[in-house]
Amino acid sequence: MGRKITNQAMLLQLVMLRDAMHRGYYMLDTFRYQPHDDEEAKDQAMEAQLVINFLLHAQPHGAEELEVLPIVGPRYVGKSTLVAHVCKDERVCAHFSKILFFHIQGFTDDGLATFRDECELKHQNCVSELKLEGRFLVVIELIGDLNEDAWSRLYSASRRYAPRGSKIIVTSQFDNIVKFGTTRALTLKYLSHEAYWYFFKTLTFGSMDPEMHPRLTHLAMEIAKMLRRCHIGANTFACLLRDNFDVYFWCKILALLRRSYQKLVSRFGEHLSDLQDQNIPVLFGRMPTSSEDIVLSSV
Repeated sequence: MGRKITNQAMLLQLVMLRDAMHRGYYMLDTFRYQPHDDEEAKDQAMEAQLVINFLLHAQPHGAEELEVLPIVGPRYVGKSTLVAHVCKDERVCAHFSKILFFHIQGFTDDGLATFRDECELKHQNCVSELKLEGRFLVVIELIGDLNEDAWSRLYSASRRYAPRGSKIIVTSQFDNIVKFGTTRALTLKYLSHEAYWYFFKTLTFGSMDPEMHPRLTHLAMEIAKMLRRCHIGANTFACLLRDNFDVYFWCKILALLRRSYQKLVSRFGEHLSDLQDQNIPVLFGRMPTSSEDIVLSSV
């Protein structure tokens, strides 16, 4: 995973190998801990390496164009997580003098005027700034939609602000940003059941061997199912479980999820993640008592 791979055929082979590994681990864990359960599989790509390849690719000498990579996908699919992971890569940090984040809900002339001030500095490579000619990586996270005129003004502002050799990553849940890219867009989809379980298991158990804790692994699989392949849920609950490595506590977490989701389905007819996709605030029960609720909103 740490090596730079530019051969697209090799990346495709690795994608197939990775997905086969996920299916194998999932089927093996299902056989060990829940032999009656059977989940259907879907596939997915090595996104991080594709983004890194784009960022490290050198532009032709004298090129003035500011290269743009659009990343598209539904809410909570992991767009921000992917970008954050890439921006922590040593090769990327060494390639850019600064990495800037810009969150946009609606782009106006006022936003254009304060473009530089509103950018959040995530990384600064002071040692190599002269050597790197000050080139920036600008990450633009679009909260809402963006029309072509607004993008033209934003892109022009970026060109004026960012030195030659800089690059832009723009993320959105709307497909229309694909046309703003100078390279092929990266489209993210939800993880397959197998890949999500592998991801959740790794977050939850870390360096510990799940085979040494079959009861906890069984509970973790049940909890992962209830989370419905939500990245935020995986990180939140994996942290909670990891800090409380106790069968009784994990049983309470599973009971909480089941009780809360049954209440949501009976009241709204939909799962928590489906309601959040529609920006609908939902009730979520507290673990100490079933008579208290908290409100969750995706806003």
